[in-house]
Amino acid sequence: MNYIFIDKIENFIKIDNNDILKYFIHNFKRNYFKFPEIEQQKAWESSIRYLKGTLNDKRLYNHILVFEYRLPLSNERIDLIIFGKTKNEKYKIILFELKGWLYAEQLSDYIINSDLGQTMHPLY
Repeated sequence: MNYIFIDKIENFIKIDNNDILKYFIHNFKRNYFKFPEIEQQKAWESSIRYLKGTLNDKRLYNHILVFEYRLPLSNERIDLIIFGKTKNEKYKIILFELKGWLYAEQLSDYIINSDLGQTMHPLY
């Protein structure tokens, strides 16, 4: 398995947040043979709560969410992928790098300053 969670947005919205977090932890342990760090768990908890509010739109309910997709031949992961169709029935895929920032400002093309400090821009 190259992910820790996959389901329709409609189902994701209905599942209890704590149950989703338990599922994330269980599958992370199964995929990586280690317990996820507490910082990772807190990030998931925050993302679950935020995304449930943001994605609770009936027009999105048939779209598919995939959390923590591990790229083939790599240990790199994509935080979230959403698969779906446009109203014109064209397929679409959206990739997300979720950050736990409360605020962020771009200092240059490559550097972001956030409440967690300076870091490389996620696009690079």
